[in-house]
Amino acid sequence: MTSRSGVPLLQRLAWNATGWLHAQQRAYQPLAPLAVAAAAAAEASKKVMDVEKLLGCTPEEVTDIWLKFHSDDTKNMVGSTMTREEHAVFTARAKESPLFALPLAKPGGGYLTLVSQCQAPFVLLTTLEEYRRVPQFQAPFVLLTTLGEYRSKGSTAPAHMAITIYSELVESKGLALVRGDVVEVANIDAREARLVQELIRAFYTHDEDYQMVHAFNHAPAKFDFAAVLAKLGHGGDAEKK
Repeated sequence: MTSRSGVPLLQRLAWNATGWLHAQQRAYQPLAPLAVAAAAAAEASKKVMDVEKLLGCTPEEVTDIWLKFHSDDTKNMVGSTMTREEHAVFTARAKESPLFALPLAKPGGGYLTLVSQCQAPFVLLTTLEEYRRVPQFQAPFVLLTTLGEYRSKGSTAPAHMAITIYSELVESKGLALVRGDVVEVANIDAREARLVQELIRAFYTHDEDYQMVHAFNHAPAKFDFAAVLAKLGHGGDAEKK
């Protein structure tokens, strides 16, 4: 479908959303709901990770322990790891380009558009509709929210998922531990949480994919949301949820 200007409608919508999100990068302020969520995630990490015990393990053993601990979907938490190199690249690029729009495929077809804001070592996810109500935001984590909630609530949007990146073992074991806590299972289940966690890592650590993230933050007029949809296998007729 195209607009009267001849530009594909999906592309025009992407430009509008991207430009609006890009403008929100100015003058962020700490806001309570997300700050509380980040604090909760940080506190949870103290109960999850016993660094002293892991120091005696090989990197392979640490990875195995971490993945097994997060293998139970009923606990609404997921885990993965990053190599030393991936962690370094992710950290630098997350600081350079903190925002991104990520379509999450939903059962039955269509997708839910998530917006991510990275401020390592945390990542928070919430719907864009919620987030848009109050766009000012600053806190030490990555925020993911749906486009709709971002537009309606801004930083007062409820967090749907918190991703924490632990760097304590980067020097000694050459890997960072990544944990995702699902807060709102109504919007993101454990399977989807694993997918989101891996997509965030891929878009920030793979050079070709990162070009989309960079454009989203630094050249919004050139950002092609249709290319992101195609990259993730969403058909041209896919509708957002």
